[in-house]
Amino acid sequence: MSTHRPDAYELTMETRDRVRRIETRLTRFLHDQGFDTQVQRPHFDGDAVHIPSPSVALDALLEAIPPGHTHAAIPVLLKGQVKCYICPTPTP
Repeated sequence: MSTHRPDAYELTMETRDRVRRIETRLTRFLHDQGFDTQVQRPHFDGDAVHIPSPSVALDALLEAIPPGHTHAAIPVLLKGQVKCYICPTPTP
C-alpha cells in the first residue's frame, strides 16, 4: 500500500490539467453545435499548416490537413516562420 500523499504542487498541476481538458472538450462541443467560440484553429493553405500558437494540440494540427494530401513533409508555420515539419501517413 502506497503512503505517498500528493503535495500542493501536485494537486495544483492535476487540477490545472483537468480544467484544461474540460475546457477543450467544452469548446469543441460548443463549436460542433454551431456556436462561435473565438478559438483560433490551425488552417491549411495548400502548402503549409498555419498554427495560432505553439501549444496547439497535435490532433487539431492533423485535422487541418485534408485527407489524401500527398506531400511527404508539410511545414508548420507560426507567424510566418517554420517551426517544424510534419509527415502525416495515410491511414488504410
